[in-house]
Amino acid sequence: LFVPYNKQEARKKLALPLNQPVLLFVGRLDPFKGPDVFLQAAAMMEEEAQIVVVGGKLDDDRELQDLQQLAVEYNISHRVHFWGARPQKELPLIYSAADATVIPSYHESFGLVAVESLACGTPVVATRTGGLTTIIKHGETGYLVPRCPGFFAERLDTLLRDTALLEQMHLSARPSVLHFSWKSVADRVTFVYQEMISETAQLVAQ
Repeated sequence: LFVPYNKQEARKKLALPLNQPVLLFVGRLDPFKGPDVFLQAAAMMEEEAQIVVVGGKLDDDRELQDLQQLAVEYNISHRVHFWGARPQKELPLIYSAADATVIPSYHESFGLVAVESLACGTPVVATRTGGLTTIIKHGETGYLVPRCPGFFAERLDTLLRDTALLEQMHLSARPSVLHFSWKSVADRVTFVYQEMISETAQLVAQ
């Protein structure tokens, strides 16, 4: 399933620049997941990275249109790539092409995107919340930060400037999640969804 590809080959297949940093967001485009925080952080960074956003619909999607407008306002639209939702089989290639995956969510009960990214050898910079704190080893396989664009920008700049650190995190990423069998991941995700359904039912009953 989720295994690393050669970074340069992955970028060639995806038509991404070979000699520029690439940062990745994967997920729904609703504010809860924080894609707006990601764009603001990218605009604040000193390092000029290519920004890839995977998720949402490319046609008639108000949230996508809002994010595209934000990219224009932040003057980064020329390096932001909105790819829409992609089939799961394409995700390992996309993760492998990135220097880091960014997860600026308000909360994550589990953090499946983090597991997938690390399994592909790509470090993660994420909000210090929920299940993300048990998946990402701060300073070893990525960074856990407050949900603030400035903190994300600072850590991403640190990571992209230090090639030795980036390489060490790349090497540490996959081994850190090998104890997750995909069955256990699926079971955990199912449990989280069941909890959400139960909580919703209780709210409706009230």
